[in-house]
Amino acid sequence: MLLFINVAFYVLLGLRFTVTLVAVIAASYGFGLLLNKTKRKKLVLGLSVFVLAGVLITMKYLGFALSLFGVETSGTFLSLAVPIGLSFYALTCIGYLVDVYRGKTPAEKNFVDLSLFVGLFVQIMSGPIPRSYELLAQVKQSRDFDYERLKRGFIRIVFGLFTKLVVADNLAVSANHYFDNPVDANSYNLILAAVIYGIQIYCDFRAYSDIVLGAGEILGFTLMENFKAPYLSSNMREFWRRWHIS
Repeated sequence: MLLFINVAFYVLLGLRFTVTLVAVIAASYGFGLLLNKTKRKKLVLGLSVFVLAGVLITMKYLGFALSLFGVETSGTFLSLAVPIGLSFYALTCIGYLVDVYRGKTPAEKNFVDLSLFVGLFVQIMSGPIPRSYELLAQVKQSRDFDYERLKRGFIRIVFGLFTKLVVADNLAVSANHYFDNPVDANSYNLILAAVIYGIQIYCDFRAYSDIVLGAGEILGFTLMENFKAPYLSSNMREFWRRWHIS
């Protein structure tokens, strides 16, 4: 049922997007089983990463790169919109195959379970990018209704919506006012706008993370924290680890 909801959600975003998603999952399923059987694991892993990364790079960047050299791509598949969430589910599949190669997770033989793991709709558009040995194990677990999980998830979603709709979106109005009219603004206005913008994108990402983790909580999944007070970091390395953890 949950897989059906995932597919319906993604079809509503665009039927042709769903074809790419299914193809990537099917390729990952096949490569995973092959990794489990073959002795030439490095070769299979290299081929799988080449295929999946090739799909990602081709669909996201090849059209843009060719246009820089004056190559006309309109009317070809390169001119089509990039499938929503492609980066996240392609990297999820690559991570899964690397985990199979390293022995951290067994190759998944149930196509439905793998599809749900890769295409879980709450995180497919902007992450977090799940670890197979964490989320795939949860997919296989039976789960009963849990009022406490429902309450925690609902509260987190409401907090995320408040952060996005009340805080971030209103800050965006102020920042955009100066960025859209930089000639009419003085230096102090632009510095203030930059500070406001920094707070805005912080709240945007914080809000999204809360909404996703809250939705996952309601559905019975514990998703990894993807955002941990990055502005309190003491250096750039720590900031990088805290902003988009997965």
